[in-house]
Amino acid sequence: MIEGTESRIAPDQEKPRTTEQSQVDFVLSPEVEAMVMKKVCNVNEKGNGITAIMGFRADSEENLKKLNDILEMGLLGNAEHKIKDANNRKAAWVKAARGGQAKIWMNIVGAGGDIQFVSDAFYFSCDGTELGFLLDLKSYKHKLTAIKDESCGTSRSYRASPGGGLGMIERKAVAAGFNPEGTWEELKAFLIANREKLEVTDETLKYFGQYYIADSENGFVASPRIAPRNFKGLVFRPTRGIIRGSYTGRVIKETDKTVADKKLRQIVQQILSTYSQKPELIMPIYDIDGNLLWPNQMSYAEVLKLIEKREESEVQ
Repeated sequence: MIEGTESRIAPDQEKPRTTEQSQVDFVLSPEVEAMVMKKVCNVNEKGNGITAIMGFRADSEENLKKLNDILEMGLLGNAEHKIKDANNRKAAWVKAARGGQAKIWMNIVGAGGDIQFVSDAFYFSCDGTELGFLLDLKSYKHKLTAIKDESCGTSRSYRASPGGGLGMIERKAVAAGFNPEGTWEELKAFLIANREKLEVTDETLKYFGQYYIADSENGFVASPRIAPRNFKGLVFRPTRGIIRGSYTGRVIKETDKTVADKKLRQIVQQILSTYSQKPELIMPIYDIDGNLLWPNQMSYAEVLKLIEKREESEVQ
């Protein structure tokens, strides 16, 4: 236990509700609240990773238990969302890691297709999921993925997802008139001829036919674990479910503020419970548009101003 932390967090004590605030406030000591607020960031900053607990619903005890496991152990590769029991999840991860197949799928803001905002992320739009993890990848290395290499790479690295091929750039070319039955050589020539229109990058042309290029859907894979210290925050998007027959993006948004507040409260309670002895790991929660939901409420514009002032004070 960190000295003095036993009285810093009081998840069962609530601040009085105001007309402006959602009923999701919990008493944090000034020290802990200041520590969490120092982590507030621009969710759409280039280089931020974003992944999700697939199919996560905050009103499910099973999913909250899964959230606890991830907060404790980190994100473990090998599609952990399919494994319910924590012990089995860890065993499956160890087996996958030994075989070089412990993959964590994610998107990265500003990299791979059309991902310019967290709200664009494919892995945050699947299955009507309500919760995404914002990831700090500054200590991770981006490695190229050879076309014939289906492994997930080395520790503390990320690579274009082997499932993607050229993905998005191929689809753009076909939409622009390229024959889908054409050869690689013909596709490359088409890309060069329509480079500006299709926004073909130097990287795409340089490594064409040799390495995977990340697209919006398949994104990147990291290996074999992302530790809790690399969690920059959580992104919460309350939903009522997913439109039948839809897999990506077409979710039914939760419009009942009382229901949304209750779900957010459950997530906050889980964070405070899991990190009751490790307050340094407590992180902010945002909505899909970058507005801060907790521990304070701030609009996206206010968040950006806060970051600007923080950076100015650090320079002085």
